Amino acid sequence: MALRIRKYLATKGIPNVPAPPIWQFPEGFSVHSIGQTGVRVVDNFLSKEEARALIDLYGLTVVRSTVIGPGGQSVIHDYRTSSNAYVSIDSSPLIKLITYRAATLFGLPVSHAETFSLTRYQYGEYYKGHFDHDGSMKADRLYTLLVYLNDLTPEEGGGTCFEKLNLVAQPVCGRAVVWNNSDLSRVRLPESYHSALPVLKEGAEKWVAQLWFRSYRQSSAQPAARSAPVTGVPLAVSTPLPLGVYLPDNLTIEHR
Repeated sequence: MALRIRKYLATKGIPNVPAPPIWQFPEGFSVHSIGQTGVRVVDNFLSKEEARALIDLYGLTVVRSTVIGPGGQSVIHDYRTSSNAYVSIDSSPLIKLITYRAATLFGLPVSHAETFSLTRYQYGEYYKGHFDHDGSMKADRLYTLLVYLNDLTPEEGGGTCFEKLNLVAQPVCGRAVVWNNSDLSRVRLPESYHSALPVLKEGAEKWVAQLWFRSYRQSSAQPAARSAPVTGVPLAVSTPLPLGVYLPDNLTIEHR
């Protein structure tokens, strides 16, 4: 498996060793703050070739997504109807490369990253409003990085909606959306509440990769130094927005 992955990546011109320096990011890499929301979009976090490689390598491994039930067990529930796969960070050079990039953005060691996740949403599938941080040390997810692996138009749906921030990010291939989940005391930020809107066009799919970074090392639970997060303020109508980011409309609200 490892040899097959290395050969595949070589055909795409993707390095077979981790490359953490920021100058190794894809051409056109740029970070944009979305008003005063605290949410940022990172354009060209992945190249289109890297995004396609993730789907080709791991897309067939996805299974129905679960949620945590009342007893703490993972259960299938109609609150979340996507399919996903969890991939070890050491499973391939490409996953390592992406994790190093994310760690560079957040200023945290790679050891603070959780397992890499790949998710597919097909027609009609969604993930209703939720938090990535449950307020406990068990899931102390300080940062979330969500990167889109394909494009979808607003008519095709599949946007990421931060309803408390009046913000929707539409899938743009290679773009990452990043945000803070908690403050310095590990208190959950209410504005981090978000949902994956349904895919609205039959035959369309939405692919995303996710990484979560904790404030402590996975092995030692040693807290990391971190700066204070920005308290999110909802978008105003007059806020200049990058392409693919917009304010919710009635159709978006109807499909939450």
